[in-house]
Amino acid sequence: MKIEEKIVKINKCFINFVSNPDKNIDSLINLCGELMNADYALYNVLEDDMLVTIGKWNVPDVSNPRSKAKGHICYDLIKNEKDKIFIVNNLSKTKYNLTDAGVKKLKLETYIGHKVEIGNKIIGTMCVLYCKSYEVNEDDKLIMGIIASAVGIEELHKRTLNEKDRFLKELIRKEKMAGIGTLAAGVAHEFNNMLQVINGYIERAKKAKTSKEVEEALSVITETSEEAVKIVRNLLVFSRQERINIELCNLTDLIDFVLVITGRFLKKNNISIIKKYESPSFTVSVNKDEMQQVFLNLIMNANDAMSPNGGDLIISVSKTDGFIEISFFDTGKGLDEESQKRVFEPFYSTKGSIGSGTVPGTGLGLFVSYGTVQNHGGSIEIKSKPGQGCEVIIRLPNENTGMSSPKKDI
Repeated sequence: MKIEEKIVKINKCFINFVSNPDKNIDSLINLCGELMNADYALYNVLEDDMLVTIGKWNVPDVSNPRSKAKGHICYDLIKNEKDKIFIVNNLSKTKYNLTDAGVKKLKLETYIGHKVEIGNKIIGTMCVLYCKSYEVNEDDKLIMGIIASAVGIEELHKRTLNEKDRFLKELIRKEKMAGIGTLAAGVAHEFNNMLQVINGYIERAKKAKTSKEVEEALSVITETSEEAVKIVRNLLVFSRQERINIELCNLTDLIDFVLVITGRFLKKNNISIIKKYESPSFTVSVNKDEMQQVFLNLIMNANDAMSPNGGDLIISVSKTDGFIEISFFDTGKGLDEESQKRVFEPFYSTKGSIGSGTVPGTGLGLFVSYGTVQNHGGSIEIKSKPGQGCEVIIRLPNENTGMSSPKKDI
């Protein structure tokens, strides 16, 4: 195959790249093995003192992709400061026949490796392997260089995505803690009321003259204690460590759970909840904890928007155009056009010291919610006018339509 034909194949591979860098790297390693007429192709990354096989072509499956780096040909290439490409012939007669298990196992005779870099940092090697002697020409070196550079770019893409994912998860955790802090303040107030009730009835039981009066007092104490336990249990469930798995859930159950833990807080602030569920059951594939955090953010935002006078929060769930649509509409002060444009930006807030309101705000709630919904293959938008309330609409893929499923690496 001529060099021009090989370049065309490489370009076609680039055009067919997908959003997953690991799949793109696999495609590149497969292509490298094919274009170099090799018996095998590998991509290894150095992690501490271990070599980790990330991509491979035509190589027999191994139970453990990790192995000690020292003694491997790839390790020597990574440590070689001079050359980007490393060629070893007659492998069966070199030290690698003893130190690199793959040489003897696969009966290798020729190794051609190219460093993979991110910036100026060497992260691993891409190599092609032959069971016979192979003479390398300049075209081969060019092809290896192009593909190795592409692998480096995809590695950078992957690490950027991983960093973004870690950043988003940290924001979700912080928002959850902020939400729990707000709820805990309300819970403390409720607990104070409950303790007063319990203390009052303990005193009444002490002064009771009949067993019936004692039983009545103990009954109230028991009921109040059970209610307190229920509040704590719900808070603990909500504050547990985030799961990483996607699971089938009934969407209305997730909303109702968040309403249970916020119900007392909202009632205290004179906010009425109006539920308009088209059906009691809407099945979706979501990360349960992350989606509950989104709903908590929206409910607490609605609470703040209606503070201090209270109002109505209307929560609607329906099916439309292959999606499940969840609407949170509050009768609060609403948002102007500029705020609507910027409301999903990080650290933008209309609350507290960040914005113009009196309620504290981090400016991260809607930013985190936006990222979470997008990671689930959905969308989120806001409709509002000053003085006419605000509606936040979330659309998630309907599990029964075969639409795009959530990203499982969120």
